[in-house]
Amino acid sequence: MNNGTLFSPALKLKVNEVENEFAHRAAEVLTSLLGREVKVSVGEISQFDFKPLKADYPQNTVFVTVGFQEGFEGKILFLLDPKDAALLADAMMGESESPSSTFEPAEHLDPIQGMVNQMMLNYGKTLGSIFDQPVSFAPSKAVLIDLSPADFQDSNWIRVQLEIDAGQKIPLCRLVSWSAIHEYVPETDEDVGTMLAAPEEPALPMPEIAPEEDDSELQLLMDIELPISIELGRTQMMIKNILRLSPGAIVELDKLSGEPVDLYVNNKKFAEGEVVVVDENFGVRITEIEQVDERLRNLEG
Repeated sequence: MNNGTLFSPALKLKVNEVENEFAHRAAEVLTSLLGREVKVSVGEISQFDFKPLKADYPQNTVFVTVGFQEGFEGKILFLLDPKDAALLADAMMGESESPSSTFEPAEHLDPIQGMVNQMMLNYGKTLGSIFDQPVSFAPSKAVLIDLSPADFQDSNWIRVQLEIDAGQKIPLCRLVSWSAIHEYVPETDEDVGTMLAAPEEPALPMPEIAPEEDDSELQLLMDIELPISIELGRTQMMIKNILRLSPGAIVELDKLSGEPVDLYVNNKKFAEGEVVVVDENFGVRITEIEQVDERLRNLEG
């Protein structure tokens, strides 16, 4: 991602105003739930990039999703470290004197989900009064997951770093889909910089136009179907270990979680990508592709 020019100053100011309004409403909700004054401040607003996000949340993370129900479109995500989530949940349940040392999904997910629902209810009323129309959010869903790129594949995101000050400072990451930002902060040519810049790749060179006779020969090949395969990873095993495999056994591959998969056309590497889910089917979003001349050489080979 291009992290250079995220917004123009004008658009960034608008987004900052909206996020400060959310922080103010979130502070009101937390003050009520915890029974003491809580402040919520807005930190860095940046373009979504999975690698630094994963560095901040390397293990299981409390992942809360919420979408607009009426008024606008789009989704909002909240990320919390499990220990911070346990601390907030215990405080909301009146157990701040002896907070849990570990996060228990059965015990702590519901209070966090309820907290987000209250925040969004309060925030929706504020947006409704600002835009003079009903604005509401669907009930949130909180889960404990190990983050992967697939969790963010359905939108472009703005990352907003919030800090909850409830006697102890707690970071809260808020991700807003661009479709939501576009609804209540309309874009203009002057406003938008490289907000939705795709992963930067060198421009693909235009293939040279062959003489007409060669071009006609190439056109004859265009309707030929070729097999496409996706390689998730590879490994080597001793024969004795292969013979011991049974249903339920796990085979560890040479690729780490989140690394790109390889796409082969006619058994020749053609591109790299990340696994996504389209409706109920798996798919691959292309993230890197071979140069045109290299692709042709591979296909000819």
